[in-house]
Amino acid sequence: EPQVMEMAARRDFRRLFNLRMSLAHLFFERELYADPYTDLTRKYSEIFEKYLMIPCNLDIRPWAARTEYIDRPVTVQNDLLAECITAQTYSYLRKKYGSVLDNQHTREFLVQNFYRFGRSEDWQTLLARGTGEKLNPRYILEYCGI
Repeated sequence: EPQVMEMAARRDFRRLFNLRMSLAHLFFERELYADPYTDLTRKYSEIFEKYLMIPCNLDIRPWAARTEYIDRPVTVQNDLLAECITAQTYSYLRKKYGSVLDNQHTREFLVQNFYRFGRSEDWQTLLARGTGEKLNPRYILEYCGI
């Protein structure tokens, strides 16, 4: 039991950290396109420290090592939306079926509400029909243990 609680706390911390990093990268990318001639290291540091609430080492220029600004531009928001959809779906499944893992209902739900439609319907429609409500950011916070 203590190990399970410790692992759950670590999982929640990691999810919250990743959420904060996603927000930092999202806002940095917006600033990058708004003014590419600004001091990007300083700008990244300001945004990083705002969202992660820890100091940023300016000597290493962490923003320059992130390849998605080049090979997947303007996609950070899609990754964040995917996490929000995951959190809302996960919450719905837990409330409706109890356990999500190793549960036949999980597969049935995903096939019935998401997979069988492919790209014929947008994610907003699928999520609202599947979970009974539009995208709600409350679930990502719950997913992160907040």
